[in-house]
Order: sequence, then structure tokens, then C-alpha cells
Amino acid sequence: MSGAHLLLPEGQRYYDSLREQPRFDPSITPAEWRKGRLSQMPKLVLPEHVREPVDATVPAEETGTEVPLRIYAPKGDNPAVPVLVYFHGGGFVGGNLNSHAQIAANYCEYAQAVVIAVDYPLAPKHPFPAAVEASWSALRWAAANAERYGGDPERLAVVGESAGGNLTLVMGLLAKQREQPHLIQALVSLCPVVDAADMTRQSYKDFCDDEFEPKAQIEWFMEHYHRSIGADPKNPHISPIYAGDLRGLPPTFIITAEVDVLRDEAKDFADKQERAGVHVQYKMCKGHFHNSMIKPEIYGQAAEDTFKEIAAFIHAQTSTQTD
Repeated sequence: MSGAHLLLPEGQRYYDSLREQPRFDPSITPAEWRKGRLSQMPKLVLPEHVREPVDATVPAEETGTEVPLRIYAPKGDNPAVPVLVYFHGGGFVGGNLNSHAQIAANYCEYAQAVVIAVDYPLAPKHPFPAAVEASWSALRWAAANAERYGGDPERLAVVGESAGGNLTLVMGLLAKQREQPHLIQALVSLCPVVDAADMTRQSYKDFCDDEFEPKAQIEWFMEHYHRSIGADPKNPHISPIYAGDLRGLPPTFIITAEVDVLRDEAKDFADKQERAGVHVQYKMCKGHFHNSMIKPEIYGQAAEDTFKEIAAFIHAQTSTQTD
């Protein structure tokens, strides 16, 4: 089924353009998919109040690799501002510091926070758990080095969409499991994958053949990320919804799109957090498709409003007495 009839007019126009392109082909190689994805991403136009970004690297001790980072800082002499560690989307197979630069810069602009974008290793060359462990190394680096860029490590939040939304939630689990529960003050997860073991929820049935994020593409991502190595899809570091105890997770803002196969599993995870006593805020964006709520190039003011809403949540959860 398709959800085109549910979209806002801006999304409908984008949908019409997609219909002119070839449907997703599971035989495509990751390199071919990345090339196509990069051509669709907006080029960076640095927002008015954001400095030129600087690059850094952090050793990923668990994988023996180095993780590239890109740091965006707001202009001005603001006292220690919040720190956002940002994980991009791309199905664990695609995306990099350039492809998602505009999103990272927009977070810096709207939240007036130091944003540390993470170029975690991609499957299939680096299957699970490489992205998880590299992201954890980057998160710890951010906490240790944020002050160098004007950020307050005690006001640290994690944000990401799609695969990055998954990594965002997994970082919350790891901080608890590795006895660093105060490392993260807030989680913001947009359109996340939280259940790689069950693709039978109603949103999958409704939108399984949709042009935006068809079920076949999710299956392809999962094959490259964890199925090819025989990893258990119910491992909570792959599927956070199977974590046994969510108590003590940081305050969490989960945002979904109405037209998205991943919508219902994300709502189920938010409900599970709430039952565990976690402070959770949930929003389903009507008339939107996968990740479109942070795409001003498509949705204009509605997407800008989403960035503002995320910024407000982050500031509320990381506020200090001097704010």
C-alpha cells in the first residue's frame, strides 16, 4: 500500500517526483545506493549563527578504527551551551559527515548548541556492532572534549534519525549498562528502527510498498547490518525494544511520521518507556513521511518548527540555574 493520500501538499509534490524514479531494487550494491542517496541530500548552507565547522577524529578502541567527527558551534560568546551528539540516518549502510551536514548545522542553529556529528562505520564492511561501539567511543569523546568548543559536558544530549535514531536509543541503554547513567541528559530519536525482529505491525502493512521507505529496503538494510553475520535481531543493541529494563533511561523525545513503516514500533517503544517510568515525549507528525519533519527543503516552516520543538526539549532537559 501507499500513503501518498495522507501527505501534506509539499510531501505530495515530492512523492510525485519519486514516482518518476525506479523503484527500490534489492540487488543494488551499497556503493550504488550511497551514490544515489548522496545525490538527494541538500548541500550545506551554513546558517547565520553557526561558525565554520571543524573536524576531529576519535579512536574507536573496540573496533581498532578512527571515527571522523565534525563539530558545529554557535557564534557569539555564550557561556557553556548544551552539547548534541548527532548520529545520521542511512540504514547503517549510507550517510556521512557531508550528506547530513545541513541537518547537523540546523541543530546547531536552532538549539544554539555545540553539535558533534559522528561518521560511524558503515555496513556491510563494518557490520554490527561496529557502529554501536564506534558511536559509544564518540559519545565518550564528546563528554571529555566538549568544553574545548564551548559546550557543557553536563548538558549533553544525543539526537539522530532512522538508523541514527536507533543508535541514539542504544547509547541510552549503554550508558546505563556501562554504569555511566549521568553521561546523557536527553535523547531525541526520530523515525527510529527499534524492532528488527518483527515487521508485522500495522504501519508495515499499510506502507510496505511505499516509495519513501519500503519494507524491501528495510530488509536490505538489516541484511547488511546484522543478518549477514547471524546476529540475533532481538539483541537490544540492534532492537532496543527488547531491552528488559528501561528504568533509568534519560528523558526521551520520540518523533515519528504518519506515513512510515517504522511508525508503530517507535510508538510501542515510547509506550514501554512510559510504563518503565521514563520521562518520554512522543509526537507523530501527520502528513509526513520518513524523516521529512527535519527537511525544510521539502516542508519549509513545518520542518523549522520541528527543529525548534527539539531545541526546546533539549534545553528543558539540560537547563541549569544560570539559564
